[in-house]
Amino acid sequence: MRIGELAQKAGTPAKSVRYYVDIGLLAEPPREAWGYRRYGPEDLSRLRFIVGGKQLGLSLDEVRDVLDVSGPNAVNCGHVLAMLEARCDRIEEWMRRAQEVHAELERTIETSRRRLHESASPEDACPILEQGLHARVQLTLVSPSLRATRSGPAG
Repeated sequence: MRIGELAQKAGTPAKSVRYYVDIGLLAEPPREAWGYRRYGPEDLSRLRFIVGGKQLGLSLDEVRDVLDVSGPNAVNCGHVLAMLEARCDRIEEWMRRAQEVHAELERTIETSRRRLHESASPEDACPILEQGLHARVQLTLVSPSLRATRSGPAG
């Protein structure tokens, strides 16, 4: 099958297929006499695994690790399970930190509301950011530990 058909069957753009070939996740396919790449069922199976791993939040490096540990025709489910459990643990830690940040923000809002009502003039300088909240609350919505190390193109 050609790249367009392969990509459609795997639910990913053809651009992603080319990228996965470029970085070695998919083998360079043989080319037909007129230059078209020719993919087989094993390429489709591998591509579906890559796409599925990305949908579960695995980085391409993690997908590569699973494929390297596994044989050519079978994926090591124990290895995949361990990776997913580790990912789940990282998400739980991020959620715990996000809840702490949320609680700190709620306290800051309540304190700031009280101070605003007690203030002599609403035009007084706003002390909220001057109090160093940004130094106490440092959480990005995309934590570095959750960010894929090599995400590649969409799909």
